[in-house]
Amino acid sequence: MEKRKSRKRGFLVVLLLLIVGISIGYAALTSNININGNAKINNAKWDVHFANLVDDFEGAEIINKAEIDNSRMNINFNVSLKMPGDFYEFYVDVVNDGTIDAMLNKLTLAGLSDAQKGYIDYSLTYWDGSNLTVNDILKSQEKEKVKVYIKYKDDIDSTQLPSGNESLNLTLDLEYIQANDNATDRTPDKDSKSPVIRFSSKNENSGKNNWYYNYTVSTRVIDNGTIKSVKYCKTSNKDCTPDKSVTLVDNSFAIELENSKTGQKICVSAIDNENNETVKCSSNIMVDNEVPVANKITPVPDDDTMTVTIDATDNFSGVKTYYFSKDNGNTYIESENPNYTFINLEEKDYLVMGYVKDAAGNTSDTVTATVTIKHADFCNHNDINDLGDCLLASEVGTTDVEEAKTVIKAKGTPNFNITAPTMIYEEKVATGTSTVNITVGKIYVGTGYTFNPDTGYYSLTGYSRVTPDSIDYTKGDYFVLSDSRTVSNKGTMYKISNVSTKTAEDTGTVTYTLTKTNYTSNIISYDASEVGLYASTDNDGDTYYYRGSVGGNYVKFNNMYWRVIRVNGDGSIRMIYDGTSAHSNEEKTSNKQLTTKSFNSYYNDNTYVGYMYGDSSKFVETDSKSKTFSYTGLSATTKYVFGTSYEFDQASRSYKVAGTTHTGVLGTDQIGYYTCFSTNPEGKCQRLLYTTAYNSSNGSMTVKAKEFGTTNLLDAREKVTSSTMKSYLDDWYSKNLLSQKDKLSNNATFCNNTTKSTISSGTYTNEGYGINPTYYGYERFYSIAGNEPKGPTLACSNDDSYSVSATTGNGKLTYPIGLITTDEVNMAGGNGGRMNSLYYLHSGTTYWTMSPSLFNRLFSANAFCVASTGTLAEFSVNSGYGVRPVINLKTDNLSFKGTGTKEDPYVIE
Repeated sequence: MEKRKSRKRGFLVVLLLLIVGISIGYAALTSNININGNAKINNAKWDVHFANLVDDFEGAEIINKAEIDNSRMNINFNVSLKMPGDFYEFYVDVVNDGTIDAMLNKLTLAGLSDAQKGYIDYSLTYWDGSNLTVNDILKSQEKEKVKVYIKYKDDIDSTQLPSGNESLNLTLDLEYIQANDNATDRTPDKDSKSPVIRFSSKNENSGKNNWYYNYTVSTRVIDNGTIKSVKYCKTSNKDCTPDKSVTLVDNSFAIELENSKTGQKICVSAIDNENNETVKCSSNIMVDNEVPVANKITPVPDDDTMTVTIDATDNFSGVKTYYFSKDNGNTYIESENPNYTFINLEEKDYLVMGYVKDAAGNTSDTVTATVTIKHADFCNHNDINDLGDCLLASEVGTTDVEEAKTVIKAKGTPNFNITAPTMIYEEKVATGTSTVNITVGKIYVGTGYTFNPDTGYYSLTGYSRVTPDSIDYTKGDYFVLSDSRTVSNKGTMYKISNVSTKTAEDTGTVTYTLTKTNYTSNIISYDASEVGLYASTDNDGDTYYYRGSVGGNYVKFNNMYWRVIRVNGDGSIRMIYDGTSAHSNEEKTSNKQLTTKSFNSYYNDNTYVGYMYGDSSKFVETDSKSKTFSYTGLSATTKYVFGTSYEFDQASRSYKVAGTTHTGVLGTDQIGYYTCFSTNPEGKCQRLLYTTAYNSSNGSMTVKAKEFGTTNLLDAREKVTSSTMKSYLDDWYSKNLLSQKDKLSNNATFCNNTTKSTISSGTYTNEGYGINPTYYGYERFYSIAGNEPKGPTLACSNDDSYSVSATTGNGKLTYPIGLITTDEVNMAGGNGGRMNSLYYLHSGTTYWTMSPSLFNRLFSANAFCVASTGTLAEFSVNSGYGVRPVINLKTDNLSFKGTGTKEDPYVIE
């Protein structure tokens, strides 16, 4: 007899409106339970229904996939099986959410003729392949997973094939009634000698494509006698030997399956008292609850197109779908390929976004990148030979430079109180744990938190200040910000699950090791409407500066990459160092900076906010008199050195504790002593402290300060000694840029704006010298005493305008090199209260600006930095942070080529 074993010929079989239904019988309800008054009737509940449907198919054309209707009592679907071998199947739970045990009373499969049964498989089984049987019990609050399977057979006699297209109306009906004495627990027959093992599902969470987010196999072991032992094993292979013992509870136990590339199952061995053994393995279940990782998105422009590639990984079900957006995440293109090409693009800066989904339906975080589309070498083709003019003209797309300036000026002034681009964030919770060490003693711990989607920052709620080991972390959730001394506005938060301690023998310092889960943030959308060139004024006239996630301001000069900050009022082009290779805005790399360096080696006087500072031969010892501050952040367990006197070394400008000395932990016993808060008896400090009080509530000491420095504003502002930063940049220039000096402007200036604030607040009296707390640029970017930030300015006094030429500035520079100002960072899109990883000044590292912030109430000189998150921040000038030099190109007689993109930068020839 001829067998059909190929698919060279097919016949259409249409399965129309298959109905799987649950019907309910109530007849036994009143006769088989005891009803004692109204309360028992009111509490009884009958609820048998379908839930958790997952389908699968091969070759079938899905017209209407299987879906549970609103009543949860019926399932309908409509599919076409066109070729032998095509099949459609689905798994669904029959759930008893009622308070009454149910049992299967009737099972009906109808709709196939005898001839159709020859080429159509149509079955209903439990998920493990065993048959449903009348009287099978479905206990209250339990469920059974069943499988419905329809297949166009592919190994049948040719005489059994249909002669043409057929439509089949299939019906499957399950009738459940209240369980009675006939109900069976899918137990073995009375004559069965071996235990019976039944598998069912528990607490599973369905994904897609036959994958689950989590799955627990519930195993029931039944015997006519007594079960002596049960063992199990888990495997991703064909089988395994059960070797782990379990204890049955009501003849059952449950095992959670793990993530696996090839699926996982359990095998169970059950032995009764007669030593009869049954070994059985469950079905293979595919589990993947781990989100895929979108590592990077890379746009490659080419004239009016760009090909975007997403690099993504997934450990289990595999990356299945890629999503691409070029319009701020408003719309996405879906593809099964890791790259997509956008065509017919207009000339402008683009922020592209992407994410992926794995086969189970898990979704990755979004990744972002910037790219600029330019159709041709606009400037060279239009004979625009001045690079400054080129930047302006190409921004607007006109050959008339004056028209371009008018258009840019008409854009007005952007909102400097937000970032550019502005972003919306979502919470991101790590999948694993890590540890962090702290020694400060008491930290702020919250029982809850809030998340701000506009800033990506976390804040604690229900917080208190405690030692980390004083909390029982098993009794609830406890949260700590990455800076455990604060309670609000941090981009990283930890959920603590455990803590251990270790005490140093020599100092007594207790180190707390916190086991933590990281909470961070992820960008889900952004507004790039403020991206591009804007106009302002500086000391020399109209200036045009870049803002936001621009990608058309790349310059390659002297085999180094730079980003244009602005076209200066004198026509020169101001640029910041960006590495030895081209980097995208969002890329995190230390290659965007030269090194890390302190701004000044000294910090204990107002003079050290200067790019150059005063003559140390005029310095004298001074103290803070009645001004004190609370010294926080100290360890409550460390033994510090205290003394009744001190020694001063003028050559190194440093103090050492002397007189009668002792070591001790913080407390009232330490009041009235000099200290550097060092554990080393020979330890030295620039700023000596004298203790006046102990604050037990926060574990701090109130102190006065003694230092060696200035006593008047004139001495503090005198520019005699180069800062650590100036000395480093001068040396670097002499070794790397001296040969290019003809292309660099000596007239352009670098502003170290030491203008004192006009706003006083508390101890900030703004004298600007010695150890008097003083605001400088702080008021332009932060609120002081309820006053709104004043905003950035490019105006700079002649005394603070560092230049080589004495005609355009103070003439104090040896070489025409400096740093970016905080005002320029703010104008570019940086902000003091929000992260920004997408604007062109982001580097993923923390680096210095040239702008003073304040001499703070802790008697420490501070300058502004751009933090690793892209936000404005301030740090003590003796801290070590990144150095990104700034230079100014002369545009006369400067030859260049290129379009200014990362892929095709303006190359200075």
